Amino acid sequence: MAGRRTSDVGKRSGPTTARLGGRWWSGLSLTALVIGLGTISTTSVASAAGSGCAPQVIDLGTLGGERSEVIETNARGVWVGSAEDTDQVSHAVLWDRGLMIDLGVEGDAWAADINNRGEIVGNSKESEDFTTARAFRWRDGVATEMSGLEPDRPTFVRRVNERGVAVGSAADADYNEIPVMWPANGGLPVRLAMPDGYIGAYGMAINDRGDVVGAVYSEFNLVAWGWDADGSNHPLAELDLNGFSQANVLDNQRRAAGISDFGGNPGAQAALWHRGVERSLGVFGDSDFSFALGTNQQGDYVGLGSYFLGEEEVHVFLTSASSAGPLRTLMPLSGDPADPSKAHAVTSGRVAVGGSSLTESGQIHATVWTCAYEQAFVPGTETARSSAAAGSSSSSSLDDRTRSVERNGLLDRPAS
Repeated sequence: MAGRRTSDVGKRSGPTTARLGGRWWSGLSLTALVIGLGTISTTSVASAAGSGCAPQVIDLGTLGGERSEVIETNARGVWVGSAEDTDQVSHAVLWDRGLMIDLGVEGDAWAADINNRGEIVGNSKESEDFTTARAFRWRDGVATEMSGLEPDRPTFVRRVNERGVAVGSAADADYNEIPVMWPANGGLPVRLAMPDGYIGAYGMAINDRGDVVGAVYSEFNLVAWGWDADGSNHPLAELDLNGFSQANVLDNQRRAAGISDFGGNPGAQAALWHRGVERSLGVFGDSDFSFALGTNQQGDYVGLGSYFLGEEEVHVFLTSASSAGPLRTLMPLSGDPADPSKAHAVTSGRVAVGGSSLTESGQIHATVWTCAYEQAFVPGTETARSSAAAGSSSSSSLDDRTRSVERNGLLDRPAS
């Protein structure tokens, strides 16, 4: 499988790269379609001696298409994300105890987050026109459109906390992107402050206290930003004002994580912010690219990164806030660590990781790695050489790997 390239496996997974785009069903209530997954593929992995855990790599399948992806999870172990049908149309879905549930949202849709009450938020669009994007909330089997700042203007939602408060962005009358929160009762969105000197902003994560993180942007930079529950707002680190950064996740200890070039340095790495201090979560080998996409409440982080400088493929990583060692990865469904994979979600307790990876048939399928720390490993030089032999040795700049991909394409949502 080492010779297969991401570009060879067809369409992108789930959400499109346009963030403010995609109209859908105009308020129709739809009943979820429940589909039994009799063909879930499970691969067992040897566990560490005495661990009492049986690691597995689980293929969650699709709706008949080529691609699916886990985007988030809750403490109950329910996974949400997207799956393509036979027409390669993406559906917002959840996976629970061996069942895939189609949430019944029309258009090209994906589920973005789920809280412990089973409330789901996500996004959909009817065409490639970004002005048609609409955020939705799924509760008790019914999907409803979330209100925007103006009629017929795009909306985007990324996460929902345990109180049911959701965060994302909405376009104003002039299509400027404004960071917003939606109240738990489903009312109108509340604007978050837009700092002077920036032309747009968006929220990416919210904790149970009501603190929000995301990013603000100008024509020249993207800066990880925080909006605190007390009404204040600020860069997550002063260093980031001169570079490229975005916060994707936030826990109840107010630890945020995402990506940063640490003030304009070459490359971009998974970053952790806490109390105004920023540090790297690490990279693979001699690579200069990694990206934190998911967390739980116990300081574990997952995401993606390249194995070596200039590699075009990306691979799952798993680490913790307390780890001082190198990033570890997980085996793709294909069984070849040089093949692509990525992770968006991680559970607490006996850690399981959710994301996507390449299958033996060359498709990209939603993947769950159980007992993840027991099966995680540091990719060695043989893995790097195998990946390089696949044709990934050309140099790739920060612009190529991050800025040229839509902020919320690679930046904490699925992309090609």
